[in-house]
Amino acid sequence: MLINKDRLVEVAKKNDLDVLVAATKENVLYCTEYWSLSQWTSSDVQVYAVIPVELSLKATLVTPMSDIDLVTEEMSQIDRVVPYGNFHFETESTPREGMRRLREIISTRQPTGSPIEALASAIKEGGFEEARIGLDEGVLHSDLLLELGKLLPRANLIRANSIFVRTRMIKTEEEIRRLRKATAITEKAMMTALESASEGTTEKDMAIEFEKALTGEGARPDFTVLVFGERTALPNGQPSGRKLRKGDAIRFDIGCVYEYYHSDISRMAVLGSANDKLRKYYQAVLQGHKRGLEMIKPGVQVSLIFHEIVRTVRQNGIPQFKRHHCGHGIGIEGYDLPLVSPSSNDILEKGMVLCIEPPYYELGWGGIQVEDTVVVTENRPEFLTSTKNELMII
Repeated sequence: MLINKDRLVEVAKKNDLDVLVAATKENVLYCTEYWSLSQWTSSDVQVYAVIPVELSLKATLVTPMSDIDLVTEEMSQIDRVVPYGNFHFETESTPREGMRRLREIISTRQPTGSPIEALASAIKEGGFEEARIGLDEGVLHSDLLLELGKLLPRANLIRANSIFVRTRMIKTEEEIRRLRKATAITEKAMMTALESASEGTTEKDMAIEFEKALTGEGARPDFTVLVFGERTALPNGQPSGRKLRKGDAIRFDIGCVYEYYHSDISRMAVLGSANDKLRKYYQAVLQGHKRGLEMIKPGVQVSLIFHEIVRTVRQNGIPQFKRHHCGHGIGIEGYDLPLVSPSSNDILEKGMVLCIEPPYYELGWGGIQVEDTVVVTENRPEFLTSTKNELMII
């Protein structure tokens, strides 16, 4: 189960809400374990999960008729399905194994014309037409909100995207399992790519090896920043035809998606031997990185971690070091809260999963980046990354 039920109920009740409506593809997936192929491939498709604020939290799902075959028998978080739009199925008189629920939806539900009409219908069926409704406004633009307000004139519609985001800050065991696996796949693929590195290897060559290894483990590439030498100064540098030379640094800032959960790690290597500046700057960044990791435990203010990382990097050899953030949460999105920034008011809690990173980019020379993924526990953080974060010599 992905959803952190207790936390969602707690946060919703603090805001005096009777029902929640998830609307972004990430929040619908998080609350129901249902993904609409259409919604994940087009930003125009609307899917909603209407979730009563009670311990059962079983949702009424609103989805296009064309995607209801993605509702499976095992989706225990979905109570009812309200389809919309046109799509035609023919069925045998006796449903085959695993298709009972699909046949039931087809035979008993008449699709509505529009997704907002279907959403209003789902809310009314749940008895919430006069309730305080928390709307995940992430994809509900003003016209849709206005239309929903006309269909539910006695309801109190309240913006509530932040409730979903803040609930997702604390990960469940299943979420951590997926994050651990995603991270392990990424590290294994990175080491496979490094094995292919030699003089004359191009960035693209290594990126192909990396992404091929990811897919071989059941993940899909999310982003691949794999750059050599002076190009390591490009924060979002995409693999090019640049060839690897002796003394070049190699910077990985890489991630995959495994069962809808993200990885995000950074490591560096050098072909041959590192020059003095690379060694000095790498150690400065690494010391700041390690200092940030040392501070991770429940009750610590996130902004203090940011300031301590920056101070430590400057003190250890890069006095000009500046950053806007030094890490972020990760989960069903690549960037979850909290953001390790100077303005964050968040306090660390057990169960958060963080990527800690203090990268440095100097155009004309190169860049340094180290990034680890950790779970906040009662005492010291649990590392999801397992490779050493020292500069690798190959």
